[in-house]
Amino acid sequence: MTPLTVTYRRELLALLRRVEEDAFAHAEEELEVGLRSVAVPVRGYDDQVLATVNVATHTGHAGTDDFIEAVLPAMRAAGGAIHHDRTVAGPYRRQILM
Repeated sequence: MTPLTVTYRRELLALLRRVEEDAFAHAEEELEVGLRSVAVPVRGYDDQVLATVNVATHTGHAGTDDFIEAVLPAMRAAGGAIHHDRTVAGPYRRQILM
């Protein structure tokens, strides 16, 4: 935790609502001082979120808005491509080999 880590329930719930609306998450020095990150969901064949694609950088490399603008389109494209592949593949069923 850092001084910027969201710890209050009301604030966290508001943040989660914004993440859902924006379809991406952004953390500014919440995990580690000097670390900025952006994440987008990866959805499965059923549109349920099953993972994320995340890119992180040091806060000194670029401003927040510039960083998000630079990486978000490619991240959304990657998440969308994985979703497409999962949709084509359908549900994963574990195979037990004997």
